[in-house]
Amino acid sequence: MTLDAAASRASIQRLRALAATDPSNVIVCGHDRHLGLDGDKVLYLSELRATVSARVSSEFEREMVIDLTGTKRPADVSAAR
Repeated sequence: MTLDAAASRASIQRLRALAATDPSNVIVCGHDRHLGLDGDKVLYLSELRATVSARVSSEFEREMVIDLTGTKRPADVSAAR
């Protein structure tokens, strides 16, 4: 979703032009994963990762990490730290 489709389109075109100048360029979107270009094709250069960490028990040291990508089950990481 965007508030200004023309400005968004222009921004994407600028990023694609910059990335296309060198195949080793990486685009870091800031919200999901690193991207690159192979000709006109957008490539994913990193794994999709998104988590929420929460302390949901009365024991503050216990931390629950919830994977938002749906690939992993919630994990109690307290013992690992």
